Amino acid sequence: MQVVSTSPFNLSMLRKHNIWYTIKDGNWSDPTIWIGNGKRKYGVPQATDDVVVNHNVYFDKSDTTTIINSLFVNGSFLWASGLNQARLQVNGNVQCAGTFDLSGSNGGSGALIYIGGVNNSFANFVTGTSSSNITIYYTSTSSFVIPNVNYYNLRIAGNGSTKTISGDLSVSGTLSVDTSTTFELGSYNATVKDLSINGTLSKNSSSGYFTVTNSTGSGLFNGPVNFTGSPTVNWSGNMNTDLRNSVNFGTGTFNLLTNSTWTFYSSGNSPASIGACNFVIASGVTLTLNGLAAWLNNGTVNGVDGTSVLNVSTSYCFGNSNAVMATGVFNYNFSGTSTIWASGTTSIPGLSYYNLNIYSGTATLLGNTTVSNNLTVNGTLQLASYNFSVINNTNNAGSILKSGAGTVNFNAVVSNGTIDFSAGNPIVNLSGNFSGDIRSGLNFGSNAVNILQSITWGTWGSGNVTVPTAISYLIASGKTLTVINQGVQAGIYTTGTINGVDSTSILDNRGYMTYNNATAAMTTGKLYCNQAANTFIYGLAGNPGHNCAL
Repeated sequence: MQVVSTSPFNLSMLRKHNIWYTIKDGNWSDPTIWIGNGKRKYGVPQATDDVVVNHNVYFDKSDTTTIINSLFVNGSFLWASGLNQARLQVNGNVQCAGTFDLSGSNGGSGALIYIGGVNNSFANFVTGTSSSNITIYYTSTSSFVIPNVNYYNLRIAGNGSTKTISGDLSVSGTLSVDTSTTFELGSYNATVKDLSINGTLSKNSSSGYFTVTNSTGSGLFNGPVNFTGSPTVNWSGNMNTDLRNSVNFGTGTFNLLTNSTWTFYSSGNSPASIGACNFVIASGVTLTLNGLAAWLNNGTVNGVDGTSVLNVSTSYCFGNSNAVMATGVFNYNFSGTSTIWASGTTSIPGLSYYNLNIYSGTATLLGNTTVSNNLTVNGTLQLASYNFSVINNTNNAGSILKSGAGTVNFNAVVSNGTIDFSAGNPIVNLSGNFSGDIRSGLNFGSNAVNILQSITWGTWGSGNVTVPTAISYLIASGKTLTVINQGVQAGIYTTGTINGVDSTSILDNRGYMTYNNATAAMTTGKLYCNQAANTFIYGLAGNPGHNCAL
């Protein structure tokens, strides 16, 4: 009698799931070392097969990616020499009760072992070397503890997952964390040569150190670093990285052990921090800042001794009032064109800066200070009782205050914020054009502003009208103060006096000027009101003055 199967067709009927066992030492690609429990259609393990290595087997396939399911090693799995960019993809687990030896590879172009399972172990693991440049790559989207072995290159992946360690970590090459993946170091020590962080590198404990032995600096942090405790960080090598994704090494001690260049970038290249650490520059070590974004130091930075050096080639940002490099050398204008920033509640040493940028918070001078190029204020700058000079441009969108006397020298000023010197009444000298929306306040104190060069003045407020001030002006010999119209009824509105040093001093109104003082304008010098269409309003009764050309 003929029997006909009526069972539905299934792909599993074509090929039984296979487990391959070695029967002798040899090369992976040699069919004579293998025996399987399925049909002998193939000579070597295939993509869905489990593999059991009971002998000494050299993985020698470099032509394509070799894919298997799980790998069990009771003998020795050895990576053969000369494998240039070889790939072994293990979709399941790697469980090694024998030896897993990667030291023989010398391909040098970045061999990879993908491990997709979560239950992995190595009894005897021999890491790769710089000549092999081999990477263990954990790819599972599940969270799990990776085996505690010494890696050459270690790469952590798995969208949405967190990989952790169960002991001290050693990576002789590069530690890489892929996007949307977290690698948690916990309380353990971790030593790596270099970093490539696109996901999150986390350390949620103050215990254990984190050491980088030779960072090349390129593309270190394209993802966050989140050290929530105060572990010790030991760093050798450079940093060249974008910090917009938040890099925080915590609040512990950060030891810089070798000469290093830090090149930072951020969103808009605003100041960026890498943690409120106690940064310590080792003896004989120089740190050079060379990025477009200022390093925002909201911890401390100091040297071990007088041979520790901090060079600011581009920019540096004070983040608090702690003294910088109280021990060691602080070359704050190493390039001659450096920018010093301030953020938070800070103190600014009395020095000669090239560019000074008050980014946020309140910065207070600690001594007489000169800015040889430009001053930018978005926070608050308190000049206290010290002398202060800006050689080129001042751009104020915050507040510039003065609580004591002294002398303030400005060149060109654009002020759309507050200037209030009324508490100090300093001597103010102006040598450049002055303009801006002064509705937030403009008060230079009780002394007349000395106009030392021929300049223009045009200020306004809400609705493009002049804003009343109490400023008095004294125009130097041979110089002209020209009132210009920056908008409807913009110019000068003052209850103070306007006068010249001698007959060659000139007030030239070409805008909109309201003068509310009983003393006539320009009793010494000349007042021009005929050089262009203008409006001059005497707001109080009195003598219009002398030397007036209408």
